[in-house]
Amino acid sequence: HAHIFVTLYWTFTHPSATVGYSTQLFELHYKMRVQTWKLTVTVVVVLVTFVLLTVTMRDNRPDNLAVPTSMQQAPADSQNLKSIRDIYLKTLKVTLTGYAFKSKAIKMGVGEVEIIDEAMNNDERRRGGDWPSVGYTMIGIIGLDNIQELLENVIQDGVPGDFLEAGVWRGGASMFAKALMNSYNQQNRHSWVCDSFEGLPPATQNNDDDQWSEMKALVVSKETVKGHFEEFFLLDEMVHFIQGYFMYSLPCLRKTLAEKDRKIAILRADGDMYESSMDILFNLYEFVPVGGYVIIDDWSIPVAVKAVNEFREMHNIKSTIVQFRGISAYWKVESKIPVKYSWYEEFMKTRKLDALKKQC
Repeated sequence: HAHIFVTLYWTFTHPSATVGYSTQLFELHYKMRVQTWKLTVTVVVVLVTFVLLTVTMRDNRPDNLAVPTSMQQAPADSQNLKSIRDIYLKTLKVTLTGYAFKSKAIKMGVGEVEIIDEAMNNDERRRGGDWPSVGYTMIGIIGLDNIQELLENVIQDGVPGDFLEAGVWRGGASMFAKALMNSYNQQNRHSWVCDSFEGLPPATQNNDDDQWSEMKALVVSKETVKGHFEEFFLLDEMVHFIQGYFMYSLPCLRKTLAEKDRKIAILRADGDMYESSMDILFNLYEFVPVGGYVIIDDWSIPVAVKAVNEFREMHNIKSTIVQFRGISAYWKVESKIPVKYSWYEEFMKTRKLDALKKQC
């Protein structure tokens, strides 16, 4: 309870720490809203405090609040703990997406960061249709709802494995997944935060172009993302930051996961490009157990869809693809299929790679 309350209180009383990019952009935004938010923050903190105290005092029997640590047993929540968890996760959603701050959007496209001089569109922010200037994730509230639904499914069903996101931007989606696993006392589940932390790579063959590598808004350092986890009390030894372009880092991570006998209950792929999508699927799909899920963030990007469809056809994957928020999709792994890694090894030979960046 104390952990959740501190997180809620910190979030609404330290807005200046809610961004990991330039101080100038942050100050520009908050100077326009500081007077309004002072009153709003005060009211919210008082209300949240009242609710937390009320639901906590309603039943003070510790045994009723215990959550089993075994992944093979569904959580036996008391109503009190469920109420507190719901408040905590809803607050994280509106904070991580920038929805609570009504933050303006960043202009999508190549070049330097540019804020659009228009009020936040509530519907777009909910579905993740814009890039928030103040916020930690661009997948929107609906995207976080999806992570919650699928994680709760694997917890309820006793599916073993970790949460892995490949392509994390400011880290918000991975932070939310970590917070949710903590709230269910999932002590055996790791979080793998995979990104170049320097934006997207130049294309190494003809399936992609280089526009992604020119988008400065996508460049967020590992130190910044790590700091975001720390600010929300989510950084511990179960969080692993895997740095490097996927073509170099994920083959090494594949070896690490195999050596440690780790599974991935939720694999969230956000590679944007054909090449990056292939890197993710060929190196990580084999670790998703039956009952786990694969989330494809980029179901609106033709080259990413092409890569996913080719991978599924190559491996005869028939699981139904479920689309959501208009631009993303997921499927449930229904059978174990050996990944044709030899195809990927031949694919790697067709790419213009930098031997100096090879990690393993």
